Amino acid sequence: MGAGGPGGYPPPQPPKGKGGLAVGLVIGAVILIGGGAAVWGLAASKSKDDGGAAATGAPAATGGTTGGGNGGAAAAAYKLDTPPTLLDGYAQKSATSVPATPGAGPDQKSVCQNDPIGVVTSYSKTPTDVIQVLGCYGAIPSPAAALSVFEALSTKPTVIGKTTLQGRWVTPLTEYPAGSAGGSGAKLKCGTFSNSSAGKTLSTSPVCFWADHSTAAEIVFNNLTEKLTPAAAAEKARAIRDAMIVKK
Repeated sequence: MGAGGPGGYPPPQPPKGKGGLAVGLVIGAVILIGGGAAVWGLAASKSKDDGGAAATGAPAATGGTTGGGNGGAAAAAYKLDTPPTLLDGYAQKSATSVPATPGAGPDQKSVCQNDPIGVVTSYSKTPTDVIQVLGCYGAIPSPAAALSVFEALSTKPTVIGKTTLQGRWVTPLTEYPAGSAGGSGAKLKCGTFSNSSAGKTLSTSPVCFWADHSTAAEIVFNNLTEKLTPAAAAEKARAIRDAMIVKK
């Protein structure tokens, strides 16, 4: 099996137009969370070259009401950057930032509020060692509530084309120190996640979620040669947070 995200799908490819995410980018990025990329406000983002079609099987998203309120003045202090390299020699393969797209429904609201921006990027060291990050920035009133949303949605079935993926946590999500990036109140959880279809396991990967009052993200570590523990993934996730979170 080649390198890819949960479910065995390949890493995201660069968007075909400057207007937003190409369909393949949304589907191929990180399909872990039930409801696709909706929680990040990315599901209905469009590319100029995709005929205006939203991502198949993924509902629209909104900069909605997860946690309520506007998160206060500090919520607007940071954003997500996509640096050309990450720790240990990972080079960027693709990166896109787009405004979250409004939608309706309880599972179609971005965890980031107040004109949120969705971000999707991937990095690789080798063809079999890929890191994928899908996230957003804006106001996040409660980082703990954001992580609860991720955990609740993670095991919902995800439909990609004609394939239904069912996820489960092989190693339960465990909280780890999040580090100091992005101000106080940050939360970080990591575990080992497995995707299956029709009873067949397609992939098993370490996955981390982080949230603070400005940014939130999901990181999937796709490494076919090295088996990362959740604790080791958390250490890498902290370094990725440090590299990606910058002041506005």
